[in-house]
Amino acid sequence: MDELWGPARERIDGGDLDGLADVLAAATPVGRAALVAVLEAYEPPTDTVPEGIEAMRAYLGNPDSHLWDPGSGRERWQLTHAAQQQAHRINQTRRAAKAMAIAAGLARAGDVVKAANRRWPAEPLPLSAEAAGPLLRIRGAAWCATVGRGLAKRARSGSAPWALTEALLRAGGEDLPDEPAAVAEYVRLWRGQPLADILAEDPWFPRALPYIFDDDRVAEAFGDVYAGPAWRPALLELTATERLPRETLIAGCLRRLATGGRPGLLAPFLSLLGDLAPTADELAAHRGQLVGLLAAPGSTVAGFAHTGLIAVHGVRPLEPLELADVTAAMLIRPEKKLVRAHVAWLRRLPLDDLLPDLAEALADGVQHPAPDLAGLVLDLVEPRLSRLPAGTRERMLAEVPAMEGEIGERLAALLGVAPAAPEAGPALVADLPGAMPPPLDLDDLVMELPAWLADHVDPLRHELVLDGLVRAARGDREATARALASVQPAWQGLLPSVVGAAAGQPVVDPRQLSARGWQPLTLFVNSRTAELARRLDCDPPAALLAFPATTAGHVDPGRVLSLLAAAERDGWAPGHADLTQALLRLPREIDPAVGKSAARLRSAAGRTFAEWVGREPSDPAVWIEDAPLRGVGPAVRLACLEVGTLPEEIADSARRESGSSTGGRPTTSSCGR
Repeated sequence: MDELWGPARERIDGGDLDGLADVLAAATPVGRAALVAVLEAYEPPTDTVPEGIEAMRAYLGNPDSHLWDPGSGRERWQLTHAAQQQAHRINQTRRAAKAMAIAAGLARAGDVVKAANRRWPAEPLPLSAEAAGPLLRIRGAAWCATVGRGLAKRARSGSAPWALTEALLRAGGEDLPDEPAAVAEYVRLWRGQPLADILAEDPWFPRALPYIFDDDRVAEAFGDVYAGPAWRPALLELTATERLPRETLIAGCLRRLATGGRPGLLAPFLSLLGDLAPTADELAAHRGQLVGLLAAPGSTVAGFAHTGLIAVHGVRPLEPLELADVTAAMLIRPEKKLVRAHVAWLRRLPLDDLLPDLAEALADGVQHPAPDLAGLVLDLVEPRLSRLPAGTRERMLAEVPAMEGEIGERLAALLGVAPAAPEAGPALVADLPGAMPPPLDLDDLVMELPAWLADHVDPLRHELVLDGLVRAARGDREATARALASVQPAWQGLLPSVVGAAAGQPVVDPRQLSARGWQPLTLFVNSRTAELARRLDCDPPAALLAFPATTAGHVDPGRVLSLLAAAERDGWAPGHADLTQALLRLPREIDPAVGKSAARLRSAAGRTFAEWVGREPSDPAVWIEDAPLRGVGPAVRLACLEVGTLPEEIADSARRESGSSTGGRPTTSSCGR
């Protein structure tokens, strides 16, 4: 053991794979197997970057001074970077040598496959492609081929080290595995430059090439950001130097486009076709495939096929039935550019001679859902209408009643029949808004509060919770405090303060309830919540004026009137923000009796209500404005309302005071993000 371990460790520490292979090849299988446990426990030395410029120079072998700008800070950076890279290479070589020695000592090829594919938390055996040659000398070609085939089977999972897999297979004299996942890894592997020369000399390349066009997994590898920029120019160079027939690439690309796939999968093949620029004669051999591509989902694919068929027709005219198939496919496409291009081509053809074959396709085009495109086709049909086959004319007569608009009227006039009568559209009646859910009792309130505290953007839940807190605060405060203690959050803020105030806890920091925010509508909503927290702390209101009556958000004008009358009678005043919110939620149409009764109110809140309900309903002007967020940063889109007769609370008072987002000019709008 010591006789084998000493020389092996010396060569591992030196990163000498060839020397290590000589030592292990001379050993017996039993000796190599006994060495595995020692190797697994051994940690090779690790190189680190030395301190100081001179030490780094010595570590790197004293590089020429003219390359390093001696004495500058740039020299130190360059030396440090180069030393880090060299240390990394040396350490990697030592680890690879150790891994190769372990693999050489494992009894079965399957053990090597498992070790190279170990999953976390275990680490895979870090075998490199450079280990293939030494392993071939130690264990032989058959063993290398067996390990390579085992690793290739793991290619589907993407965990197998493909560079090592390929090196072992080649060392064992194996061909490229007949497995798409393995071929995809072959395509992805970086092989250096010039890639065209490398592929031309590679015996695996002819076997891999058809997979690029015919298998989705390999096609995706061909188009990814790693392989695509290298492979496409290499294939073009191979065709340009006549080491690969152009027909092979043209036929392969057309097969891939015919197979279909997402746009990103097809784009590299369209690009390759565009670079190949196939001639009309080359495309003529694929005219059937081109006709089939006219129905492709992607407009780019269909456009390429259509352009190619026009070129083919110029050198080898299409048969009338082929032209009929082309026209039938093109005149029903949704892309206006393609339909117009085909109509323009039809105008250049002897259409009168082709009419018997194209009649049905033209009839389809007249019914195109886009009126302007249908009109273009009808322009072709109109002077030839009398020469259409009888069957086509009868079909068009039968379809006139279902055609509306200008095209239907034109066709009806040409055929001498009455146009279709316009159908009466369905009456659009909006569903009446539903009534609000019943008020929350204390138990229901406790169940709703966690969701409200987590996300209070649901307006119905927000109003139900606020109303429930008012009801709870006006009931048994001790029972309310016990119930709310289970859901009272530990964090501070506006919403926890409202919950605590309902339980009888004082609002200790009014600054938290100042409703500071970014946008005026948010400021207003928060100010109503803050106002309620202060009221609940000292004197809970009898009810909220702004509690909606329907799920649309409207309040009941009669209820608001009754509450305001009760407030005058009982000596309490509603909150200012709550009153403002109630005014904004009044419906457009209000019973005149409510207005007459409101005129008898004498309190400030009552007079405001009476003035509001006495106005004619009107909508504020609305527009969209781009403005920086809080005066800085990227612009955001704001929906802006003209202040007009809206309450002052809705106006963007923060902007008027600071002028930060309007350049100091007065703001006359209310904006909500």
